[in-house]
Amino acid sequence: MSGTSIPYHLRPNKAVERGLFIQSLRKINKCLNISDYRYIGFGGPFMEDFKALHNELRISDMVCIEIDENVRLRQQFNKPLSCIDFLEGACSATDFINEYEFDKESIVWFDFVSFKDMNHQLSDISRLVSNLCHGDIFKITLNANSANLGTIDDETKLMEYRLEKFKELVTSDFEPHGLTEESMYSKVFPCTLLKALDRAVAKGMASVENVEVVPICAFVYEDGQKMLTATGIVLDSSKKDEFFAKTHIDMWPYYSGDWEEPKNITLPALSARERLQIEQMLPDGSYKEIRDSLGFYIGSGERSAKEQMENFISYYRSFPWFGKVAL
Repeated sequence: MSGTSIPYHLRPNKAVERGLFIQSLRKINKCLNISDYRYIGFGGPFMEDFKALHNELRISDMVCIEIDENVRLRQQFNKPLSCIDFLEGACSATDFINEYEFDKESIVWFDFVSFKDMNHQLSDISRLVSNLCHGDIFKITLNANSANLGTIDDETKLMEYRLEKFKELVTSDFEPHGLTEESMYSKVFPCTLLKALDRAVAKGMASVENVEVVPICAFVYEDGQKMLTATGIVLDSSKKDEFFAKTHIDMWPYYSGDWEEPKNITLPALSARERLQIEQMLPDGSYKEIRDSLGFYIGSGERSAKEQMENFISYYRSFPWFGKVAL
């Protein structure tokens, strides 16, 4: 099942990642007034990100981009706020970059889901950042499921095959240096993709003077498809020290100032009873203590169960509760 086929409100790992994005914006708000920003993004049918950023950060200037006309009509039906503007007609990220005047401090979130268009997406990212100014924030989501590169019968040559496919998919402008077959392993591929994104950003900033992109965070999560997200801010080089002094974002546990390796958000599926017992032991409980208290591990194997439970210990404050509601 693809990530996009799961209703947004039933994607817990994405919900955690979105909560961490909002946390990062709150920290940036100590230096820059986020409520005065314009938010630009892909709304999806339910416009969840728009609602969250308005409710949590009081952003009241919002622009929705959508290329699918039927989804656009659905968005307008589900429009949750009067402050959301819909661009006329179908509009892709490329169309938006070509036509939009970046005349106000902005937060731009390009949430790409297609894998086959990756090179075009990297090109859009490069052109986007070249248009941004001091204080502008961008977030990129890319499909990081290496299985999309295809498969062959001979398992011993699968990584070699996927490496060739990746080189066909991504041009030399964005191809990370030092690619190997190991770069295509499922666990390593998000790091590979993050390096390609970093190259796209560097290419976009190459002709821009006096400003630079400062990486803020990067995450990988999975709600069907494995997805990579990276957030950065454009800063005047002379104001970079002031930014860190005011925000202390480099002290944030989820800060990633080099985009070398995304932090993993893959959380266990818990019953309400399991979650309540585990949370009673947090924030101080260890995996071993939780495992011993439950009497079992949660998952298909203990190694992955340990990794997911340790993630839960890190992210439980952002983990959503789901339940049945009668309207």
